[in-house]
Amino acid sequence: PPTPTAVSEALTHTKRDPQEVIALLEPSFGIATVERIAINAVMAGCKPEYLPVLIAAVKAIAQPRFMLRDAAVSTGSRSPLLLINGPIVERLKINYGVCALGPGTPSRANIAIGRALRLVYINIGGVRPGATDPNTVGLPTKFGMCVAETEQRGPWEPYHVEFGYARDVSTVTVKTVYGC
Repeated sequence: PPTPTAVSEALTHTKRDPQEVIALLEPSFGIATVERIAINAVMAGCKPEYLPVLIAAVKAIAQPRFMLRDAAVSTGSRSPLLLINGPIVERLKINYGVCALGPGTPSRANIAIGRALRLVYINIGGVRPGATDPNTVGLPTKFGMCVAETEQRGPWEPYHVEFGYARDVSTVTVKTVYGC
């Protein structure tokens, strides 16, 4: 279990009150407070500085247009994919290169942040296999996926810039992807 010290350290990376409600998460309408999100971040192995990214991801999945209930409670293998943009990518060392969705030291942030969001689904949202998650087979993608865009090398504008954000702003986009 996460230690109170580790959770307290994570909370120092946000100005938000630990009891602030970020979202109500389906299917169980669990209350996602900053502190509860931090607990899941610590359990997933996140460094304290990853917490703001995870808070932004939780806010994103709670938006009605994300359709969290459909994404989380399905017989198909639906998984959240986080796409991180902006200066935070370099600061947190979020991998956008070789093996960005795979194992290894270059993907530490990717793995921990993706896993933390999955734990939020389970521990706060109540998405439990065999109960509220009737997924028939499952895929490894359900453990969590997080990647950064290769902004410097792309021939087009970065994804967040296309949506009207300044290039020097950090953003978190969450999409639901489907397995086979």
